[in-house]
Order: sequence, then structure tokens, then C-alpha cells
Amino acid sequence: MSTLIVKRLSKHFAGVQALNNVSFTARGGEVLGIIGPNGSGKSTLLDLLSGVVVADQGELVIGGKPIHSRHQLHAGSVLKLGITRTFQTPRLFDNSSVLDNMLMAFAPRGVLKSFVTRDAQSLPRARAALSKIGLWSKRDQRAGTLSYGQKKLLEIARVVALDRSILLLDEPFAGLFPAMRQIISGMVHELRRKNKTVLLVEHDMRQIARLCDRVLVLDNGAIIAEGTPAQVLRTKKVREAYLGT
Repeated sequence: MSTLIVKRLSKHFAGVQALNNVSFTARGGEVLGIIGPNGSGKSTLLDLLSGVVVADQGELVIGGKPIHSRHQLHAGSVLKLGITRTFQTPRLFDNSSVLDNMLMAFAPRGVLKSFVTRDAQSLPRARAALSKIGLWSKRDQRAGTLSYGQKKLLEIARVVALDRSILLLDEPFAGLFPAMRQIISGMVHELRRKNKTVLLVEHDMRQIARLCDRVLVLDNGAIIAEGTPAQVLRTKKVREAYLGT
């Protein structure tokens, strides 16, 4: 179990302050929702935490270990720090099979090794993960031939299978049918039971209310409210910024 502490995280792009001195704590076994209007800084926050973009300033504390984001947090190091993520648009190996995409989550020596290793331990785990999301029958298809919803399910299942302590989920429910949403909701509940730390960016307030223990509300790159879903929705600033009322 790892507690994630974010301190004074900031980023600007070409003079635009995308994130401004953002600080918060997310604990193991907690699902923390991140909401806000378009352009509020939600995706930038996940990009900084996952090393996709380098912060201008800020510090993370992961499991009690300080990480200076500007120098130490980058895409090549985040898995070692216990952080993994999904993206709004799934990022898969489109020309490789569905099974090989899943096997990479179990490979101890990297992605390329996973494509040629189908050992007695990894195959049953991959089968279980793909069966849970209804894709075992498509295991030999190229991942690029899957539907949009199936690609999202595969990416989320692969990220969960990596078994890291901190998971960043970027709009996992967007564009999915109810049955697929139910599968992902089950995954999130299971992550909570396993004491994982989950940051969930989502526009659907019904999903936020059902799944999240606490919610952060971003607007113009800053946190304007924090609390339970019911508490933040009663806040005037939130209703003005997020709901327009």
C-alpha cells in the first residue's frame, strides 16, 4: 500500500498556467476522483504524475519516499515508482495479438521479451485477465482490429495486471456501453479491496458518486474544492465552474 502525496505541482505551456501549485494526498485503498471543466488541468495532472510531461516544479512523496518531479519523474521511471496509467485514447501494440498485449504485463524483463515468452505461469494469468473482460476468444486477433470499447477494456486490464500500487485512470468510462462500464466498475472496486491508490479522471458524475471516496475539483489549473462527492456538489464554486449553475 502506497500513499501518494503531491506538493506544489505546477506546469505552464507557452505562457498558459496549466497547473498551479496543486497539492493533495491520495491514500491506499482510496479511489480519488478528479473532476473539472474542459481545460481545467485534469489530463495535465495525470501527465505529470506519470512522467509523460516534466513538471516545472513540485514534489511527490510515494510510500514515504520523496520524489522531485522535475528531475526524477519521467516515463522510464514511473513503473519502478509503482505508478501506472491509462489514456483517454487506448495505447496498445496494434500489430500484436490481444494475448501478447496482455502478456507484456507479466513479463519480468520488458515488453519485447513478453512477445516471445508464453510460460506456464504467465499464460494462465493472461487467460484469466482476458476472460474477465470477455476477450479470451479474441486472443489471437491483432489488437488494432478490436472495437474502441474492447481496446479500452484491454488497456485497463493490462494496467491492472501490472499490479502497481498507484493507478491513474483517464476517463475509463468514456464511450463505453453499460456492460463494459460494469466490468470496469468491478475492476475499480477490486483495486480498492487490494488497497491500491486509484486516481480517476471522469466526467460522468454518476460514476464519480458511485465509485469515489473523495473528489478533487480543478478549475484553471487549481484545486477549488475537495471532499466527498456529495460535499463537492453542494459547493457553489463547483456548481458554477463544473455544472454552470
